[in-house]
Amino acid sequence: MEPGAGYHGYHFRMIHDEASQGEALLAWPVAWGETGVMSFMIDRRDRVYQANLGENTADQARG
Repeated sequence: MEPGAGYHGYHFRMIHDEASQGEALLAWPVAWGETGVMSFMIDRRDRVYQANLGENTADQARG
């Protein structure tokens, strides 16, 4: 697997928030509309959130 290629059609990123000392895992489709449309976030309390962020998903996920 090449770096940046994704895993099972999704990219993954850890997010750390200094203010709340919280962490979350973010997953978004490698190719929105082809490998998936939903983005997912799992917070430190194991709560799972999902949203369809549209065609600009990658821009939003990379922050």
